[in-house]
Amino acid sequence: MLTIYLCDDDHITAKKYSEKITDIFSKNGIINTIHNFVSGDDLIRFHINQQNSPDILFLDIEMDKMNGIAVAKKLRSLNFVGIIVFLTSSKDYLLDSFDVDAMHYIIKGHTTPDKFQEIILKAANLCSKKISQTFVCESKGTIKNIPIDNISHFEITNRIVTVFFCNEQFKFYSTLDKILENINSLDFIRCHRSFLVNMKYIKSIKKDYLLTNDNHNIPIGIRYSEEMKKKFSKHHSSFLL
Repeated sequence: MLTIYLCDDDHITAKKYSEKITDIFSKNGIINTIHNFVSGDDLIRFHINQQNSPDILFLDIEMDKMNGIAVAKKLRSLNFVGIIVFLTSSKDYLLDSFDVDAMHYIIKGHTTPDKFQEIILKAANLCSKKISQTFVCESKGTIKNIPIDNISHFEITNRIVTVFFCNEQFKFYSTLDKILENINSLDFIRCHRSFLVNMKYIKSIKKDYLLTNDNHNIPIGIRYSEEMKKKFSKHHSSFLL
């Protein structure tokens, strides 16, 4: 069963979208439960007292006291790794939404019913994939089973690979080519002979380096630059809907 949080300070809007989401899931045989919140503070307090995180969070941005971007950042700092979909009337926060790895940024009233359903079902599908998509590595008798979505990047030095995830690191022997083949994810891209990066974690790209959401500066190799920037642009081209 999927657990959904929906936060919007307009009661009528919250009820409207809650019913839409429930109807889509019901028609597609997806069992779910939705918790509605009218403020970011209420959502965060409720989340802290729960043993399990929600699978999907639908979040308005322009709310009183704490806006949706701030709410999302707070939840990420509390190790929330679920899917975030912004549901808002403003385009002004699109770039900020990348900082919290949002799946989509929906402008209220500008998305057709078919497209809205497509986004909702995509979020549900990603939830089911997250359960099975993990990266397994081993070193000195210790085995790590890491959800792929939690990995920001890999770095290799003298055949030793370091995987970076959730403010942690783990070292093991492998090659980046082998890792890229094993994870089989379109979200990862080679930006340098020594680095493999999850595009979901890229905060900004400069001429010869990129900055990740967890504040790592990663070099961009000349031979990888053009292809990497093309893939990154394509990866984000369908984000605004």
